[in-house]
Amino acid sequence: MKKIKTIWKIGLFILALAFGLCTGGCGAEKADIPEKTQKADLPGSFAASGAGEMDSEANKNSDPAKGLYPGYGETEMPDETGGAAGAKTQQFIQKNGMTLESRFAVPEGFVRTKASEGSLLQFMRQMKLKPDGSPVLLYDGSVKANQGSDAAVFDLDIGEENLQQCADSVLRVYAEYFWATGQQAKLKFHLTSGFLMDWETWKNGGRLAVSGSSVSWQQTAGPDDSYENFRKYIRNVIIYAGTISLDAESEPIQAGEIKAGDLWVQGGSPGHCVLVVDTADFVGDGGGRNEGGEDGCGDSGMAGGTGNMPGRRAFLLAQGYMPAQDFHVLNNPAHPEDPWYYADEIGYPFRTAEYTFQEGTLQRWNGGFAE
Repeated sequence: MKKIKTIWKIGLFILALAFGLCTGGCGAEKADIPEKTQKADLPGSFAASGAGEMDSEANKNSDPAKGLYPGYGETEMPDETGGAAGAKTQQFIQKNGMTLESRFAVPEGFVRTKASEGSLLQFMRQMKLKPDGSPVLLYDGSVKANQGSDAAVFDLDIGEENLQQCADSVLRVYAEYFWATGQQAKLKFHLTSGFLMDWETWKNGGRLAVSGSSVSWQQTAGPDDSYENFRKYIRNVIIYAGTISLDAESEPIQAGEIKAGDLWVQGGSPGHCVLVVDTADFVGDGGGRNEGGEDGCGDSGMAGGTGNMPGRRAFLLAQGYMPAQDFHVLNNPAHPEDPWYYADEIGYPFRTAEYTFQEGTLQRWNGGFAE
């Protein structure tokens, strides 16, 4: 299976080169960005010969990473006074919580998976959320038509271009994590063409040079290791990476192996992906206590599943989508009153709030992340 998948991935890269360097993302719609930033008009882009960098006012005015993730590394437990009567999901939602960890109570009998210091799991739990009830907005500020798929919205800027879609949102989270935890050496992503775009070369002044299907680095800028320049780097990555490249960098796993940072990814144009952003494990009836010892579930109960067995894992999923929109936590259509998904409920086709995945799409990117 692994050998067949590897051959298939190589085939995808060959196709990408044969037809030119494509944008990937959730689908071809990614090319429908505002006219002023169409690929052919972007210096240093894959649609133009030459080298350069792509600037935008959004990048120039970006806040430091610490502004996006206040309280990173600190433990913030759910507010037991939160929750609104009458809304089924409110038994799991702590309205006053402003991070993933403080907003979502775990199911009864579960505890949050212990997160090691500096782990991706810890990082995502502390990512800032918009106030409870905030709508999912598109890149142009309009409200997304389907407002029934999300349980919470991340306060993660997406800019004013139709760029940060599904795979791009996942890559953005990975990249922000590496940046915030001082792991800049791990900032390297394959583009849909197969070209490896690394931060080390970019920060030292390298910019993309393209001639036909040939891609290379060209030294056209001075050294710059600022967060502002990092945002320019990741903007270039997400323009030309997508579900095809993300799928090619990942390997299939089994449901029993799920941990934070894993994803369901269907490579293609269109394709889609969703990210595992939090996990919890069943420890016994009458539990529902977070790792810090605070009650984290109120009156919430189990939904579905094959039984409360020790080690049973629950997880939250999040996604971006097309057109570019806020990164958001998904509801679970199998039991709308409970946003958590459960490993022992996974079957194929696997249905999430807005997409159905086929068998073989549960994967681990680049070897995965420690919990």
